[in-house]
Amino acid sequence: MKMIYLIIIAVLALAILSCTAHNRDTNQESQPLLTLTQELSGGSEQALGELQLFLSNRQEYFNRFEDELYQRGIESSEEVSPEVALVDALVRTKMLVYQDHSSDPADTLVWLNELSEGSLGQSVCYKELEKHYSETEYGLSAFLEAPGYGPSLFDCISGIGYKLLAINEDSDAYALILVAEEKVPNVTKLARDADIPLYFANK
Repeated sequence: MKMIYLIIIAVLALAILSCTAHNRDTNQESQPLLTLTQELSGGSEQALGELQLFLSNRQEYFNRFEDELYQRGIESSEEVSPEVALVDALVRTKMLVYQDHSSDPADTLVWLNELSEGSLGQSVCYKELEKHYSETEYGLSAFLEAPGYGPSLFDCISGIGYKLLAINEDSDAYALILVAEEKVPNVTKLARDADIPLYFANK
C-alpha cells in the first residue's frame, strides 16, 4: 500500500513539474510578442490587453472580434495568427496604416502623415511625394516595391527620424508602421524573437 502511495505522489510531482515547465516555456515565448506590442502601440493598455487575451484564450479572443475576423476571411480561432492579432490591435489603437497593395499612394501618404502626428507633412519631400502621387496611375505597391520610381517615400520618412516598416501577415495588404530610428534595432530583434516577419527592414 505504501508503495502505491509513493507511486501516486511521484506521478503527481512529475505532472506538476511538467505543467510548470510548459507554463514557463509559454511565458517565454509570449513575452517578446507582448513587449513588441507595447513598443509599437506606444504602451497602449488596450493593444496589450488584446494580445494577452489572444495568448491566454484564443477562442474568447475570436468570439470578441468575430465580426472583424470574418471580414478578413477568418472563420475559426485556429486561423488567427499572432501577426493578425498584432496588426488588428495596432489598427484599433490607430498606430498602423492598413492599405491594399493597389491603394492610391496619395491616400496612404495622408494616413502616414497622421501616423507621424503631422511631422511628415512639414518636410519638403512631402510636397514632392504629394505632387508625384497625384499624377500617377500606379498603386501603392509600385512605390514600395520598385526602387527608383519617383521620389522615395522611405527616404522622406527617414528624414524625419523614422523608419517605414510593414508587418507581414501573409496577405496582399500592407500593414505599415513608423518606428523611431533609435528604436529600430530593438523592434526588429523583438519581432525576430516573436516570429513576427517584417517587410522593408533593409530599405
